[in-house]
Amino acid sequence: MKEFRKILFIKTIVILILAGFTGCVTAKIEYVKEKDFPPKEVYKISTIYLKDGSIIELAGKDVKFMKNYEAMENVLVYDAKGKREIIKLTDIDRVKVEVYENNVLLTVGIIVGSILLAVFLILILTDPFEGMKIG
Repeated sequence: MKEFRKILFIKTIVILILAGFTGCVTAKIEYVKEKDFPPKEVYKISTIYLKDGSIIELAGKDVKFMKNYEAMENVLVYDAKGKREIIKLTDIDRVKVEVYENNVLLTVGIIVGSILLAVFLILILTDPFEGMKIG
């Protein structure tokens, strides 16, 4: 019976820790104007809306913001069909970005809570006074 308790305890702790880490990073969609680019957070560009009305879908592509690239300032650079494409920020109306945010307080809370839960479960599942001579 004690072996079953130990296995159940270990499985429970692993599942709680894995489930807890899903809440540490959140992603949200934002539309950023050319003057506010780049956002301060970690981001991934999915769509560019140009001032001439055209739309460029970049989902799944590696888009980089470069302050200086080939004698041009403030451009977005990406690869399209083996060719490097460059878009100036002055030609962009807005950019659809996925912003990734880390929630430090939630992460610390999950880790501390998991440790406290582990200690609590150890005290419940084991006999704390087993093997002690009393009296």
